[in-house]
Amino acid sequence: STRKESSAASDVYKRQVLLCVIWLSTKLVSGQEANEKPNILFIYTDQQTVGLTSVEGNKLIQTPNIDRIAREGAMFPNAFVNLPSCSPSRASLVTGTYSWKHKVYDNEHPNRGIMGIVPEFSQLSDRILHDDGYVVGHRGKWHIGNKKLFFDNNTTPPEFDFPYAGKNYPYKAEMQAQYPWDFANPDYSKKSYFGRSEGGWVKGKAILPTQLTADWQKYFFNSIKPIKWGDVGKNLVPLEKWYEWNIVKEVCEFIDENKSNTWAMTMSISPPHDPWSVPDPYYTKIAKHLLDNNLIKLEGDELSPKQDTGLSTRIGRKLKELNGGYRGVEEYVANYLALVAMTDVLVGKVLDKLDDLGLANNTIVVFTSDHGDMKGMHYNVGKINEKMYNRLFNVPLFFRYPDKIPAGQIYKQRVSNVDIMPTILDFSELAFSRSNIDGKSFKTLLEGEQQEWRDLNFIEDYHNANLDTDFNISTDIPDSSDKESARFSYTLGIVDDDYKYCFSRFSNGRYPVKYTSSRFIDYKEDLTEVNNLINSADKYLIYQYQYRLKKYLEGKNFPYIDEIDRSPFAPRDHKRDFIQDGLNEIVIDLEANIVQGGINLKWEFLQGAQITKELKLYRINKSGAPNGVELGIFDASISTFTDTTATPDRNYVYLIEGYDSLGVSGSSRFVE
Repeated sequence: STRKESSAASDVYKRQVLLCVIWLSTKLVSGQEANEKPNILFIYTDQQTVGLTSVEGNKLIQTPNIDRIAREGAMFPNAFVNLPSCSPSRASLVTGTYSWKHKVYDNEHPNRGIMGIVPEFSQLSDRILHDDGYVVGHRGKWHIGNKKLFFDNNTTPPEFDFPYAGKNYPYKAEMQAQYPWDFANPDYSKKSYFGRSEGGWVKGKAILPTQLTADWQKYFFNSIKPIKWGDVGKNLVPLEKWYEWNIVKEVCEFIDENKSNTWAMTMSISPPHDPWSVPDPYYTKIAKHLLDNNLIKLEGDELSPKQDTGLSTRIGRKLKELNGGYRGVEEYVANYLALVAMTDVLVGKVLDKLDDLGLANNTIVVFTSDHGDMKGMHYNVGKINEKMYNRLFNVPLFFRYPDKIPAGQIYKQRVSNVDIMPTILDFSELAFSRSNIDGKSFKTLLEGEQQEWRDLNFIEDYHNANLDTDFNISTDIPDSSDKESARFSYTLGIVDDDYKYCFSRFSNGRYPVKYTSSRFIDYKEDLTEVNNLINSADKYLIYQYQYRLKKYLEGKNFPYIDEIDRSPFAPRDHKRDFIQDGLNEIVIDLEANIVQGGINLKWEFLQGAQITKELKLYRINKSGAPNGVELGIFDASISTFTDTTATPDRNYVYLIEGYDSLGVSGSSRFVE
C-alpha cells in the first residue's frame, strides 16, 4: 500500500512538474512573462487627418482593426502635430522637440540645404531603446536624414542603413516588365511627367499603373504643368504586390523572430498620402460606391484667390475650370477614404500576429499619423496650404497596452506628437534627458489617474528657412542667425477649445499670402476657419492669446522670443527689418511692482525712437472673459504710472502699446 501511494504521489509530482514546464515554456514562447518591459509597436500612417476611422464616427468606411486599438485602449481626439509636413513632424515625434530645436523646418532635401536630424541637436528615441537592450526595428518611411548618425558601426542594426528603411520592393521588376512605359514619349516630360498610354493610364508617382478618373485625365493631359503627385483613379496592381504589403510582411517576420526578446518596431506606411491611386476591391467597393451614390459631401466655401492661393486650392480651381465643377475633388476624397480602409487591412495583419504569438497584453501599440489633410475642405486637394487649418494638424492618436491602460478611454486633453516619445520611454522605465525636450509624458493619464495638463496645442510653420538673405539656397542648417534673413519666416500659434491664434513673423511683403498674416479664429462658430477676426474681435481677447503664446514659448526657450512682443496689429515687412513707413520698436521694457496704494508700472523707450503720437496702457485678464481695462493714454514725456484700482493679492497682466506718427501699433510689452 505504501509503495502504491508513493508511486501515485510520484506520478502526481511528475505531472505537476510536466505542467509547470509546459506553463513556463508557453510563457517563454509568448514573451509575456519573459519580458518585464513592454514591447512597442508604433504604427505610423502618412497624411491621415482626424475623424477618418469608424471609431471616430466616420460612417462612410469601416476600419475594424484600427478601431480595436482605440476600443481596447485609449484615444485622444484633440491630438495635434506641431507642424503639418512629413519631415518636421516625424523629427518631432522621435526627438520630443519642436522644429527650432531639431532644426528640421521643411521636408528633407539635402540638395536644397534642408537636412534631417543630427545628434548635435537631438536625442533619438530608437537609440535610447536600443541602448537599454531593446531589439529595434523600422520598416517603411523614415524621411528625416541618416539614422546611422545616431549609432556607431558596432551597434547599427542593418535596417537603419536606409533613409527609407525596408525599401525592398520585390515586385518592381515584374511591374516594369508587365507595363513597359515609353519614357521617350514627349508626354512624359511635357504633360503627365510619368508617361501615359491610351485610355487614361499613367505610370504615376508610385510607379504603379493607374487609370485616372475622367476629371483627373483632363487635369493631367490639359494642364501645362500638372502636379507630379495627383494621380487619382484605379490602380491596376493588387495590394498583395504593393510596397506596403511587403512592409507589413517584414514587420510580422521581425516580431516572429524576436518573440522571446524585448523589441520596438515602427511600421511606417504611406497611405492615405498621395498618390490617391487605389486597387480593387477597395476602389470599386468603396471609392466608386461613395461617388456613384453621391455620398461625398465637401465642406467649406469656394475661396477667392485673394483669400487663398495655396497649391491645394489652385488644383481645386483648375479641376473646376476644366470640368465645370468639383467632381474631381470628390474623386480624390473618395479615394483618400478608400486608402484608409485599405490601410486598416494592413494594420489587422500585424495585430493578428501579436495575438497569434500571445504578445498582445505586453505590447504597447500606438497608432497615429504625421499630419493631416484638407480632405476637400474649401475644395482643396491635399495638404499644401499655408492657412494653418486645424485639420492639417489634428491627427488620430490611439494607445493600447492591456496590461496597464484601461480599455475604452477617451481623453480630451490637448496632447501633441512631441509628447509621444517621453510617454513611451516612461512606460519602458528608461532614463533619458528631459531637460531639452518639449514634450511631456502622459503615462499617468493613460493609467487612469489624474494628471495636470496644458490647455492648448502649440502649432508652428516655417517658410523659406533654407534661403539666405540673397535668396540663394543655403546648405547650412537653419539656426538663430536666420533671424537676420530677409525671407526666413515663421507662423506660430495656439489652439484651445474656443479659439485659435496665430502670430506671423511677417504680415506683408513680397509674398503676402505665403507669409500669412496673424489669424484669430472662433473655432466654435467657424469650423471651416473662413473668418479671420484679427481686426474685428475684442482686442483684449486677442492680446490674452498673444500673452499665452509668449508665455508658452518662454517656457520652451524659443530663440526669437523678443519678436513675439511685436503687436499682432502692426505691419511687419520682411524687406525692411520690420520697419513700415518709419515704424520701429518703441517700448523696450515694462516692469510692475507692488507699492502702497496699488501697482506701479515703469517702462523704457528705445533710444532714438520717434514717438510722435501716444502710448496706451491696459490691464488685461490672463484668461477667461474677453475684457480689460484701459488705464491711460500717454505721450513721450511719461514713463511711469500707478494702478490704484488693482488689488495686490490678485494676478494681473499689463500691456503697453507703442504707436508711431501714423497711429499704428509698433510694439507691445507684457508684464505679469
